[in-house]
Amino acid sequence: MLAGGTGTRIWPLSMAMPKPLVPIKGIPIVRMVMDFFKANNYRKFIFCIGYKGDSIKQYFDSFSHNLDVTYVDSGLNVDILKRIVDCEDSVSDRFFVCYGDVIANVNLPKLLSFHISHKALVTLTTFQMRSPFGLILSDDSGRVNAFNEKPMLLHWMNIGFMVFERKVLELATNMLLEGKMWLDFLNHLISMKKLYSFKHTGLHYTFNTELERQEMENDFDNFYGTLVRGVLNEG
Repeated sequence: MLAGGTGTRIWPLSMAMPKPLVPIKGIPIVRMVMDFFKANNYRKFIFCIGYKGDSIKQYFDSFSHNLDVTYVDSGLNVDILKRIVDCEDSVSDRFFVCYGDVIANVNLPKLLSFHISHKALVTLTTFQMRSPFGLILSDDSGRVNAFNEKPMLLHWMNIGFMVFERKVLELATNMLLEGKMWLDFLNHLISMKKLYSFKHTGLHYTFNTELERQEMENDFDNFYGTLVRGVLNEG
């Protein structure tokens, strides 16, 4: 669980706590991610902490009975790749990597099956992007031929819920020693034809502003109830 960033985009909320602990109806978003995995019968969690990491430790130590919880602190202002590599001694041969501030009802069995069947080294779960603006199509004279209000785009974004093969961490370690970072690592996997995208079409929530956080609260019963019940859809 990647939970070490400073959350600068939601400042000043993140002044008092790390972004994964920012609450939605009183429940930290990272707790919701954990609850989703628990609903899918996962019990081992590794938190990649940094900024205000002690707060995350204190929160989860207070209720994580019957769970196997480990904390790996890579410090502040550390690249994602470094945080993942630092967990090498604690991970299994195949493991999930998730963002601590993104929740989605990803079909985990289908994700794993997809990853294994494609012989991927890393699989990213992706979600289709929607334009935040209304888009127009016009001809050379300026006459508008079509107007689409916040349409779905052709691009898909990485929402986490990644699957890693442990053996890829040797490559990641070597790239870090060469001064390479997360994007370099992904591009290298692309060149190896070993990076795959699992397309998710169900629920997906995150927030980078207080308005987006409030929107999540307004839809709380819908998405959190779905997550905790472990309801899976075709995505």
